[in-house]
Amino acid sequence: MACEVDSLVGAGMVVRRAALAECGWLERPLLGDRIGKRLVSGGDVEIAQRIRGSGYPLWFTPEAVLRHRISRNRASWRYLLRVNHGLGASEALVSALNWRGDCLSWRRAAHSKQVHLLKGMAHALRQRKGIVASLAWLSFAIGFAHGIRACVAMAPEDREALLGAAAPKNHPKAPVASQNE
Repeated sequence: MACEVDSLVGAGMVVRRAALAECGWLERPLLGDRIGKRLVSGGDVEIAQRIRGSGYPLWFTPEAVLRHRISRNRASWRYLLRVNHGLGASEALVSALNWRGDCLSWRRAAHSKQVHLLKGMAHALRQRKGIVASLAWLSFAIGFAHGIRACVAMAPEDREALLGAAAPKNHPKAPVASQNE
């Protein structure tokens, strides 16, 4: 049964063009996405969060089904580590979308989360979860650090546009976005 959610990601997301225009994404998308061999993502999350921040609800529809074929090269350990690095960078940048403070306070919070990620890796090692799990944690944490650096290195006007771009404005509207499994 369809239900309202706080976020949507990835393939199968459907949105109204009017919602994209109202949230400002059509004129100024702020996050890059996967292009070629670049594994940074977040464009889909940015779209959903900016639409939600404009006051529209997001809906998940589990009855809609999407089949996604994964190529053989995406089933390797190397790819897993590369994609985790990209997801870490994306996580840092996506966290800025809902931030309500200034850049310095965001950087402090982001660095605190990075320490938490590294502690998670150390915990995985202590629990003997395996070297691959530990490397996946480390890859994500390093990617997260690269995402922090990318945000800090942005032109000031781009960084200010990103920080808080999807902070909710709290005015309800008709449903405009949904996602399938």
